[in-house]
Amino acid sequence: MLFTSWQYLVLLAAVCTVHYILPHRARWVPLLAASYFFYMQWNAKLVVLILASTLASYGAALCIARAKRAGVRRLFLWLDISFHLGLLFFFKYFNFFARNLTALLELARLPAHSFEMDILLPVGISFYTFQTLSYVIDVYRGRCEAERHLGYYALFVSFFPQLVAGPIERAGNLLSQLRARRTARPGHFSRGLRLICWGFVKKLWLADVLAELVDILFRDAVNAAATPMGNVVAGVFFAFQLYCDFSAYSDIAIGSALLLDIRLTENFCAPFFARSTRELWRRWHITLSSWLTDYVYIPLGGSRCALPRHIFNLLFTFLLSGLWHGANWSFVFWGLWNGGLIVLDLFLLPARERLEKRLTKRPRRLLALLETAATFALFCAGMLFFRAQSIRLGFSMLSTLPGAFVQPFEQLREILAYLGLWATAKGRWLLVCLAALIVHDFIHWRTGREPWALLARRRAPLRAVLSYVVAAAALAAMLMHPEGAVVEFIYFQF
Repeated sequence: MLFTSWQYLVLLAAVCTVHYILPHRARWVPLLAASYFFYMQWNAKLVVLILASTLASYGAALCIARAKRAGVRRLFLWLDISFHLGLLFFFKYFNFFARNLTALLELARLPAHSFEMDILLPVGISFYTFQTLSYVIDVYRGRCEAERHLGYYALFVSFFPQLVAGPIERAGNLLSQLRARRTARPGHFSRGLRLICWGFVKKLWLADVLAELVDILFRDAVNAAATPMGNVVAGVFFAFQLYCDFSAYSDIAIGSALLLDIRLTENFCAPFFARSTRELWRRWHITLSSWLTDYVYIPLGGSRCALPRHIFNLLFTFLLSGLWHGANWSFVFWGLWNGGLIVLDLFLLPARERLEKRLTKRPRRLLALLETAATFALFCAGMLFFRAQSIRLGFSMLSTLPGAFVQPFEQLREILAYLGLWATAKGRWLLVCLAALIVHDFIHWRTGREPWALLARRRAPLRAVLSYVVAAAALAAMLMHPEGAVVEFIYFQF
């Protein structure tokens, strides 16, 4: 059941209705039932994994809370970590490990046969595994209390708006809200509906349209028929596709939760206006970045260590980030690519700060613009490896990029005409949608608040008009895109 389907909207409306009819103490029951029903639409059998994960982490946290000896607490912590990482390894990484082991044995000219198995990757396993791990670790660290009510904890693990692709929530935020008394708030309703409609627009009018174009460009690259500018456009279009696709899911999830008077964590904050890769990752997939920072980077020593160890901590954390995204060497390289860019930022930071102090206001703005453009370009170059899912193809496309500077405008016109975007209605509409996204994110970046929030007190007529325009665009997108034509959210595979 996709977020962008009529079935989901019916489910959400039914859940909200029942939620506010029932008394506070009974509300967790229909929410939990709806969450399991939502997940079982993909594969009913795999709900056993969520049950196992829920019971294991619930029991481990209670044992940690009750244990008086530090050694016993540590034992239950590592038992839970081993169990969850073991599940994740088997379902997501076993075949990757088996393929590489077979390749190593063949390289060493030793007897080898395939160890691969026909394993179905459960939807959202990386997300709810990280969520349960953070809960048990936080209980061990004393940052939150162990939840004794199994129903509330099961709902925390499986809460349907963010179950499949995040945001990755902490118990301190979500679990406490599930227990709190909630009321229907008009402000939350209006903001939630706007976020859902805006998510529909980004997914159906931008991400899915760009997906068709990106498929064509990467198919050409596979067939060695791509042009240098085609590879540039492929990287840029896929960066926007991935951003629109994933941020749309997050917007719909956050909006759906707001209808239930629950505030989920913001997951994106205008990442393409970042002036460095470090800043970009503070704005992109915020909940994963903060999870890796709190549970991997800082325990390794963070930045409070010698420079070589600091560099190792950064690269290792981003290597895990790449591996988290997929069991493929291209994802590992993509993670190291971003880690390497952050290490480069680390070395360039003192020089940047000295240069900014010497510049006047206008040159400083020009420097900021150049830094933003360079950060975006390097991010798009890394996206070639993310989408190609082959290091060889990624390097092949990357090596052609300098050729795009030879008669760039002529090459750009040719590739846009090839894609059916040059001087066509489709191209103009895509440009309008991208412009709306950029304006929205620019305001979010400059003010730190959503454009709708800035219009909350003043210019109410303008806010109403914009809200109706977004709602109409979302409705038109649903009517014009048959359910079978909607592309599945990219992060479902992770």
